Amino acid sequence: GEGLYTLNRWGGNAVTRYAWDIDVSNHASDWFFEDIANKDADPAKLPFNSSSDRFIGHTLDAKSKVLLTVPMIGWGPFDRVKRCGFSQKKYGAQAKHDPYFSDCGNGVWKNGTKVYGNDPFDTSVVRDPDYVLRWLKHIATAFGSKAAQVDFFQLDNEPGLWSGTHRDVHPIPLSYDELWNKTVWYGSEIKAAYPKAKLFGPMSW
Repeated sequence: GEGLYTLNRWGGNAVTRYAWDIDVSNHASDWFFEDIANKDADPAKLPFNSSSDRFIGHTLDAKSKVLLTVPMIGWGPFDRVKRCGFSQKKYGAQAKHDPYFSDCGNGVWKNGTKVYGNDPFDTSVVRDPDYVLRWLKHIATAFGSKAAQVDFFQLDNEPGLWSGTHRDVHPIPLSYDELWNKTVWYGSEIKAAYPKAKLFGPMSW
């Protein structure tokens, strides 16, 4: 209800590869590196009334601020089909797998070593700042004058852990240069389009 909190953060590992236009997240090492579609009453109407739209709407209705984590890892889901970062059919049997969808392994061989050399395009396509800007334009369309209240943006989630949490698409440890370059690239594009935006980041661990 109104006044219960002052700020509500859209964040966590799953938003690093959140596809706002189809409402799908890759759940990374939290759940077998799977692309999982969020539950939507009418997927044909997406991106309207997506899980992120509902989150923003509920937060604004409570007279609170949204802190919206925007992805900048550079990869994201491309459809609403369940897909595996480490498919057992493609890469072989692994130490663990999703008990409800056995093709998705945990990216660890049965001898305890990690699976490397998988194809990031199994689950994802390349993304850039334009994808984030199109999300912000959608928010403006969906929420009209209220969209001006959505002006706090977190530049991704725990990038220092990408090589573990999201190692199916980012197996190499993050460097200072990569983090700086992505921060400047995404941040400057957002500020150019939305000068009043307040940027937060990087969100460390």
